[in-house]
Amino acid sequence: MPSTKSEIETFIALAKLAILDGGDDPLHNAVQITALEKVTKGLRADPEIREMVCNELMKYERGTTEIGNGTKIEICETGVKYDYQDDHILNDLEEKKKAIDAKIKERQAMIKTLKASQFDQDGIEIKPAVRSSQTNYKITIK
Repeated sequence: MPSTKSEIETFIALAKLAILDGGDDPLHNAVQITALEKVTKGLRADPEIREMVCNELMKYERGTTEIGNGTKIEICETGVKYDYQDDHILNDLEEKKKAIDAKIKERQAMIKTLKASQFDQDGIEIKPAVRSSQTNYKITIK
């Protein structure tokens, strides 16, 4: 497996070339890519692997080291959260924000349904929302 930026770029370019060459079924390739993403994500999220890597990093000064190819690996904090429940001003602002967000969603839903421009009771024009999307694919691995 590649382990540097240039190796990753080369790997991607070669894999893309192989896929676009038409030698394999593109649907099978798409499934393999999704499976590889799931494998990588699963291994990165595994608490035992995370603990093992962090324990190894603790052996180095400041929990950081460089692998032979110039890749830096270090301990870091992730998923930092703060609890603001005891701040009444912030709680009040959050409630107001929720109310505004609800009004925005309601307005967006109404504008999405418009087929043509309309005028509100004040004579202001309301134009239909412009919809855009891109075609992609979805894979469900069982």
